[in-house]
Amino acid sequence: MTRHDDTHPPLSPDFVSHLDGPPIASAIHDGVALTLVWQDGVEGRFNRFYLRENEVGPAINPITRESDIDVDALPDDLAIAAVEVSGAALTVTWAPDGHRSRHHAGWLRFIATGQWRPRAALPKRITWDAAAMPAPVSFDGPPVLTDDAALKNWLDALETYGLARLRGLPTEKGTVLRVAERIGTIRNSNFGFSFFVESKPDPDSNAYTAAALSPHTDLGTRELQPGLQLLHCRE
Repeated sequence: MTRHDDTHPPLSPDFVSHLDGPPIASAIHDGVALTLVWQDGVEGRFNRFYLRENEVGPAINPITRESDIDVDALPDDLAIAAVEVSGAALTVTWAPDGHRSRHHAGWLRFIATGQWRPRAALPKRITWDAAAMPAPVSFDGPPVLTDDAALKNWLDALETYGLARLRGLPTEKGTVLRVAERIGTIRNSNFGFSFFVESKPDPDSNAYTAAALSPHTDLGTRELQPGLQLLHCRE
C-alpha cells in the first residue's frame, strides 16, 4: 500500500482497493447532492451526508478499521461547497466548516453501478466436460486445514472450474465443518449446518434412499441459495 501523510489521506482503507475505471467526465453539485458522469456514460448521484459519512482518511479508526464519524453530529446545514477531480481522487470541500474529504473514483463508480471488481482479479473461469477433465482437480486435503497457501490453491481451482476435490481428509465427524470454516461463515438451514446423507427407513428425501442422485440444484426455492456446498465422503 502507498503511504500517505495528513495532507493527502488515503483514498481507500488499507483492507480494500478499487479499480480506477474510466475517467470522470463531469462532477456537478447543488449543495445537497453530487452528480458524477463517467466518460462511458455511467451516472451516479451521491447524497451529501452519505459522502461525508463515507470519508476514508482520518474518519477510519486505524485499529478497528471502522468509521469514527458520528452522523448525528453532522450539522443539519451540511452542504457541498466545491468539488475537484484529479485522477482517481475526488475532493469535496464542505460548508459550513470548510472540511475537505477525498474519495476514490473507483469506489464512487462501484456505488453508482453496484459492480465492484477487486484489483487482484479472480481466476478466469473455465468450462469443461468429461473429455477435457475426466476427473475433478484434486489436492492433498490436510494442508488446507492449516496452510493458507494450500487453501488459496484449492479455492483458486474451485473458482476456475466450479469443482475441486480434497483427498485424504480425516474421517472424523465435523471435518466438513472445519473445511467450511476455513472459507467463511457457514449458513444454517432447516437441515442444520451439516447433515448426513445416508440410506434410512421412511426417507423424506431422495438423499436418504439408496437411489442414485442425478445432477441437481439444492434449495433452489430459498431466498438465499447455497453459494458453495461441500460433500465429505467418509469410508
